[in-house]
Amino acid sequence: MACALALAIAASMLAPGAPAASSAVVVTMDVSSATQLDASGCSTGTPGVTSFGIVQPGTTFVAGDCALQFGSTNDTAKLLLSQGDVAGSAMWTPGTGTMDVAFGGGGTGFRSFEPGGADYPNAVARQSTGKLVTAGYSQPGATRLSTVIRFTAAGIEDTTFGPSGTAMYTADLSPSSTDDFSDLVVLPDDRILVVGTADNGGATNEDVVIVRLTANGLIDPSFASGGTIETSLSAGNDLGTSVLTMPDGRFLVAGTSSSDIFVQRYSADGVLDTTFGTSGTLLVNPGTSDGVGSMAWAPNGDLLLGGWAGGAPNRFAHYRIGPTGAVLSSSFATSFGTGNAYGYGGVTAAPDGSSYIAGTAATAAGSGDFAIAKYTAAGALDTTWGTNGLVTVSIAPGTGTDQSLAPPIVLPDGRIVLTGFSNNGSNRWSAVRLKSDGTVDTTFGTNGVVMVVTHAGSSPDSLLGPDGKVIMTGSGNSGTTLGQFDSLSVADYVNAGGGGDTDWSGGANTFGACLLSLTGANLLNDWGMTGACAASDTSPWNAVAQNTGASGAQVAHTTSAMAVGTARLRFGVRTATAQRPGSYMAPIDVTVLAPG
Repeated sequence: MACALALAIAASMLAPGAPAASSAVVVTMDVSSATQLDASGCSTGTPGVTSFGIVQPGTTFVAGDCALQFGSTNDTAKLLLSQGDVAGSAMWTPGTGTMDVAFGGGGTGFRSFEPGGADYPNAVARQSTGKLVTAGYSQPGATRLSTVIRFTAAGIEDTTFGPSGTAMYTADLSPSSTDDFSDLVVLPDDRILVVGTADNGGATNEDVVIVRLTANGLIDPSFASGGTIETSLSAGNDLGTSVLTMPDGRFLVAGTSSSDIFVQRYSADGVLDTTFGTSGTLLVNPGTSDGVGSMAWAPNGDLLLGGWAGGAPNRFAHYRIGPTGAVLSSSFATSFGTGNAYGYGGVTAAPDGSSYIAGTAATAAGSGDFAIAKYTAAGALDTTWGTNGLVTVSIAPGTGTDQSLAPPIVLPDGRIVLTGFSNNGSNRWSAVRLKSDGTVDTTFGTNGVVMVVTHAGSSPDSLLGPDGKVIMTGSGNSGTTLGQFDSLSVADYVNAGGGGDTDWSGGANTFGACLLSLTGANLLNDWGMTGACAASDTSPWNAVAQNTGASGAQVAHTTSAMAVGTARLRFGVRTATAQRPGSYMAPIDVTVLAPG
């Protein structure tokens, strides 16, 4: 809703014997709709958590009330419920570290794509359709080509992507062997923004390159100059490492310029935003040999940057940066051990405002371990976590080297997944899962660790897919490879017969939600209400919609401005007699839209 205010200012200038002259100025403003939401009535001890407690297999259980207050200070409002991963089943557990053999089409949980020469991905992201895109490079000969490759949600190379059905976009940015795409992000309309490096002809003169593609892998000519930006920041090497979008469409690029960390901000169309930093560029901790892992948004809107700082020894580096490019805090982890520590994996923000950096830390034996540090919302090491805020995990025995290369994956229940590689003679994909307190989660893999012995190579990135299935990407036997870990899920509720059927007592595992009562608001068509919400289908139970646009997402709405509605929900679960043990969770997004 927009409100326009117009004010006409008349000015006159009179002179003896001269006609009057006047002009008008219109002053306008737009007032946006505001929303409010209070979900504190859904917690059972832990903020943001509604718990069933311990549920025996073969039983039906209904949780206590979950009260949601919603509205708008100046407009009508609409309440929506949807799955936190926007796909799959609402309730799941991350699994035990086995591969999802249905992924990739070969019965192994992996898929490699090698169009020619050696192919190496550096990053992976997911489009709204579930399709997976990787960014990296391919080297069929002396010249390296920057590439973006797409796979289907099932892990098969997608020949509808790229020119001529090749499943890949290829950029020959310069006649050299150093071109590389380092990171990518999928925009809300599924277009793809990629950042990397291109050699402009000099031995120490690499430039930052930014490319925007259409959703189907063609160059987007509406972006910048013909779809590409190439930026030289110094006389030395300038490397683009990380890209991060903003809610208003602007984006940030980070990397190193002559070994100094830089951050730049651009408009959505690729114009440098000179209001950020100094003329659009911020140099962070200049004068040392530093590196960038990744960037992330803190819940309060601060920009987080994780990497490492040069010195004796090299250290994890954590920075908080304000909206104008001012460094608000910096923290350097120095107590991992006897040698260097590198925050290769970068930073991930947790919902409570804390954050984590992953990487590798040297050991006394001369090898390296997976390493992770936790930081408070203020950017300081959280010394109450792990050992003075730090945790290391050894995977390869003896003098093997372990490197966590991707941003930590923080699961909705607080557990943390680290991915990368281990080397004890050859590189192997590896993953570790930690409990929320930093101790190793021994229910994952073998004593908390998975080393994929069937795939040689490094795994520089990973993401959390539907139903908690962690997807890793990397080089696997010289091809661009994806692998997916399995998970266990509870099926979404299906009211197969309508009305009073007996879905809850049919023996299958299922999870659903029911609207117990509603005050100060009206129902929307997607949901019904009888006020019972018992452990039977005499009440209109519902599946939690996969996303906010799916059928069943809209619960209720207020019909007048400034009204506050309260929706009381209950969640129900039926566990099958053969339901596998595990800590199951249903990450649910509660959204309020105005006008509603």
